[in-house]
Amino acid sequence: MAYNGKVYGAVRLAASTVRLKRRVAERAGLLAALALLAAGGAFLLAGYAQRSVSGPILALADLARGVADRNDYSLRSGIRRDDEIGVLASGFDAMLGAIEARRRERDEAEEALRQAHAGMEAKVRERTAELRLANSELEAFTYSASHDLRAPLRRIDGFSSLLEEDFAGQLPAEGKEHLGRIRAGCRQMAQVIDSLLKLSRVMRQELDCREVDLSALAGEIMAGLRDTEPLRKVEFRAEPGLKAEGDKVLLGEVMENLLNNAWKFTGRTAAAVIEFGSLPRDGETVYFVRDNGKGFDMKYAGKLFQPFQRLHSPADFQGTGIGLTTVQRIIERHGGRIWAESAEDKGAAFYFTLRGTGNGGQARTDGGSENK
Repeated sequence: MAYNGKVYGAVRLAASTVRLKRRVAERAGLLAALALLAAGGAFLLAGYAQRSVSGPILALADLARGVADRNDYSLRSGIRRDDEIGVLASGFDAMLGAIEARRRERDEAEEALRQAHAGMEAKVRERTAELRLANSELEAFTYSASHDLRAPLRRIDGFSSLLEEDFAGQLPAEGKEHLGRIRAGCRQMAQVIDSLLKLSRVMRQELDCREVDLSALAGEIMAGLRDTEPLRKVEFRAEPGLKAEGDKVLLGEVMENLLNNAWKFTGRTAAAVIEFGSLPRDGETVYFVRDNGKGFDMKYAGKLFQPFQRLHSPADFQGTGIGLTTVQRIIERHGGRIWAESAEDKGAAFYFTLRGTGNGGQARTDGGSENK
């Protein structure tokens, strides 16, 4: 000890650490026991969480993968609980049930549609067969009737000619007029019969398709028309090099009918112009024959291409009324379509397409003119 700077003595303390070590060991054991107890509790809590939360969620995930992989919407989770997991599983099962019901309805609708389509195809085939049979019978009847009418018509015309030659001096003026009308009727009827026979041949003739120079055909036909009326002044414009795939004989009938119509209906036009050309439309080549002649009113377009339908008096413009019907049938057989545009006293334009010129669709008519 020290007092006023002087040392008067010393004190020594002594203590044992055995008890301290023992108490530290006791506390360490307690802490270890508490740690083990906490680890056990955590393990039990994790197991409970695994069973209660993670397990159902993983099961739902497996179910979703199974639905996606197998495209099987009949699968269900099987989870029945009153907590949030149960609500989630119930909603997932309800969604699968709704999808399965919609898929079943879709499959039933598709099956019904397939059956209806099959039935419709069968009906179409049946109606097509019936239509072909009816057309065949009609063509046979037309050919037979037209052929059988020739003989009596020739006899009527022959005896009328003999009567006119041998007894002309004994007939009064009115009788001669009646006889002339009989002979004119015979000639007109002969033209109708020839047209019907030509139409029948058009429908029966096998197609011999090859490249046809339509421009050359048009030129030949116009040359022939000029020879019949050499005094007429008609300007003819033709686009050169227009070709198409088809039967040359039948396409010649088409060109002849259309150009004959143009020639006939420009007969009273002072500066007549007839054109043959083409234009592109919707990826196909459209051919046309156009004139500046009499034309017609488009409100009568409902009569287009019907046999024996005419928009002009026979006294004004002669014809049998079958020409455009024949044209339409030929073009349809070539997979094309025909229509016309016109106005009274402003000419007419006939448009047509043919298979192999960009037109692959089914033949149809979109408008047109009279049979001339």
